[in-house]
Amino acid sequence: SGGIAQEASAQSGKSQEELVRYGEILYRQEGCFMCHQLKREGGKVGPDLTVEGSRGRTDEWLIGHFKDPSAYTPGSAMPPFKNLTAEQLKALTAFLQSQRDSKTIH
Repeated sequence: SGGIAQEASAQSGKSQEELVRYGEILYRQEGCFMCHQLKREGGKVGPDLTVEGSRGRTDEWLIGHFKDPSAYTPGSAMPPFKNLTAEQLKALTAFLQSQRDSKTIH
């Protein structure tokens, strides 16, 4: 089940790997690390995203959450990221979906 991120890679000419790399750049540029931990680095205000891809959330859920966090997580302190383009949202989603618990991958 490819999802939006894989469709975006086909449409934008970026491979899935390139989308993930672009998403990692955006993760830093947009300051996600200020509030979220990833592999024991970053802030502790928001949830740890180290295994975000193992949580079973759809690409659509993540994109919607980036645009309007409190609609998806009532009481969320996360600001909406309405300035991100569709491609940026898809890249950030691809990056977070790639964050998985290494123990569950065989």
